[in-house]
Amino acid sequence: MLFAKFLSKMSNYWQSPQLVQKSLVIVLCFLLIVSLYMSGQKVYSQSPITPPITPPDATPTPTPEPGDDSEPEDDSTSTSDSSSTSTGDTTDHNSAGEAPVCSDPAPIGLPELFQINVTSNSAVLYFTPVSDRVSYYYVAFGHSQDNIRFGGFFPSEKNKGVVIYKIDHLVPNTEYFFTVRAGNGCTPGEWSNWLPVRTTNSEYYNQSFYLYE
Repeated sequence: MLFAKFLSKMSNYWQSPQLVQKSLVIVLCFLLIVSLYMSGQKVYSQSPITPPITPPDATPTPTPEPGDDSEPEDDSTSTSDSSSTSTGDTTDHNSAGEAPVCSDPAPIGLPELFQINVTSNSAVLYFTPVSDRVSYYYVAFGHSQDNIRFGGFFPSEKNKGVVIYKIDHLVPNTEYFFTVRAGNGCTPGEWSNWLPVRTTNSEYYNQSFYLYE
C-alpha cells in the first residue's frame, strides 16, 4: 500500500518538467563538485618534492670542530724600522726575567758643597759642578747624616761656574745636614761632602755656613 503511494508520487514528479530540470541541475552540480575534489586530491598526492639545487661553483665553508681555537691566518705583512732610536730612554731592556741595564756613563768628578746661606725657612746652596757627563743634580738633606728624609733634583747641563740652588719651607732654629750629587741619565754620580747648618729664628736674618772657615 505504501509502495503504491510512493510510485504514484514519483510518477507525478517525473511528469513535471520543471521539477525534472531542477533535479538534473542539482545532480550535475553535485557530480562537478565531487569531480573537482577528487582531482585536487590526486594532484596534491602526486606533486614531487624538489631537492635544493647547489650551484656547481659554490665552495662550502668549513665548520670548525669543537675545541679548535686556532686563529685564521693573516696574510698582512708587518714591518719594523730598526733604525728608529729613543731619545729619552737609554736603558737596555734585556730578555724577560733579567734586570734592565743602564748604558749611561757616570758623571766625571763630584761636586763640592762649600757654602750655604740660611734664614728661618730657607737655604741657598753653593757648590762646584762636575767636569762632564751631567744631566741633573740631586740635593739630599735631613736632621743628621744618618737621617736623610728630604731631597729634590733639578736639570742641569755642563757648567763651568758655581751652581746655586735654593730650598724653601724649612723649620726655624733647626739643624740640617746637606749633600749633593750629579747624575747622567739613569746613572748617578758620587755624593759630595756634608755641610751642616742651623736655620735662624727670623726670615729676615741671614747666616752663612762654609766648608772652609
